[in-house]
Amino acid sequence: MLKTVRHAIELHDDALDFTVAEGIVRFDEFTGDERKGREFFETTYITDGLDALLRGATTRLAGKNTNASFHLKQAMGGGKTHSIAALAFLARHPNLRNEILPDLPAAREFNSIRFAAFNGRERPENFMWGHIVQQLGGEEFLA
Repeated sequence: MLKTVRHAIELHDDALDFTVAEGIVRFDEFTGDERKGREFFETTYITDGLDALLRGATTRLAGKNTNASFHLKQAMGGGKTHSIAALAFLARHPNLRNEILPDLPAAREFNSIRFAAFNGRERPENFMWGHIVQQLGGEEFLA
């Protein structure tokens, strides 16, 4: 007898353990822990599209190309959030870049970056720009 999907798969313990507020992934919180990044990449298959994004964006962060925009055009469930999380982990954690992109010299040509994320469904007290400034550590500019 053919198994149903429900009976054929085993859900990983961490599959539902995301930092989520009302269904919104909090990239600024979720990607801050290098250990979580390592775990993230242990369960992530890097497709050609994800590889191109990570290499292109990392090369841009190293100042080696001028492409500052990447259009993630997958439909719902197409991996956009996963791709953004992967890039945020690599941008924030140089050790992960060395492990995940060992053959990309540009990955070692910059240290960690400050990272801010905003989802249009959020309603922070200090509005969008204040929320971004706060994530980047610029609270003194909010006075």
